[in-house]
Amino acid sequence: MKPTLFAVLLSSLLFAGQAMADNKTSDAKGDPKIGKMLVSQKCSRCHDDSVYSRPDHKIKSYDALVARIRACNANTNAGLFPDDEAHIAAYLNLNYYHFKK
Repeated sequence: MKPTLFAVLLSSLLFAGQAMADNKTSDAKGDPKIGKMLVSQKCSRCHDDSVYSRPDHKIKSYDALVARIRACNANTNAGLFPDDEAHIAAYLNLNYYHFKK
């Protein structure tokens, strides 16, 4: 294979990989409307909204919120996908925590 053709192919692959990574990042933001539905279906089984609104939050950052959602999902076998976790984080952050990302 000629070096120039190889360089073009390599550049195309790198560009496609970056586009996929950018698309994945935008998906990770989450949709609060979907998150609200998921919270009512999955999270309300164990606790009500007061856990999010108490003054002594145990969750102190957005990353901690995401980690807590991930842990709850794993511990309860809720069957949430990563996108579902992102939706829940977006909803909880918008309505209760107000962390900057």
